[in-house]
Amino acid sequence: MEGKVLEIVEPDIKVELEQFASKLFNVKASYKTSYYSGIMCGKRPLFEVHEIKSIKLHNTIVLGVAIVQDPAFIEIRWSNVEKHVYKEYGKYIVIKADAECGYEYHLLTFQGEPQLQLLEKLRDEYIEEMKRGEEELRKIWLKWFAMVIASVLPSKKE
Repeated sequence: MEGKVLEIVEPDIKVELEQFASKLFNVKASYKTSYYSGIMCGKRPLFEVHEIKSIKLHNTIVLGVAIVQDPAFIEIRWSNVEKHVYKEYGKYIVIKADAECGYEYHLLTFQGEPQLQLLEKLRDEYIEEMKRGEEELRKIWLKWFAMVIASVLPSKKE
């Protein structure tokens, strides 16, 4: 090994998303572009993205996925009332990913007929996790409410 330098290469986010989409839908995906949506500005999608359980990739965290025909985004700027609509023509895989102070919507073209079983499974897992979380939250609120009621009711000793 003397004289050789090992270079560690981090995967490019575009390649990483192409591989993720290709495996998720069993197609050949190619990265095209992305749109940023922030708290105060950015481009908001005019379509629904299916929320899924967060999937941590090397360079990003996937929060949602959709297959969209002719996806469109509306540009929002807090300092400007003027709105611009951006539209991509064709059928795309859209991946919603975590970004600094917002979300990044990555558009990928694809070849082949997408298989939706794995996406449906991820969506079902997400819904079940949300239901469990809601049930736990409901139990916590009921305990808290019972404690508040007990604290304001006169005690039986009086």
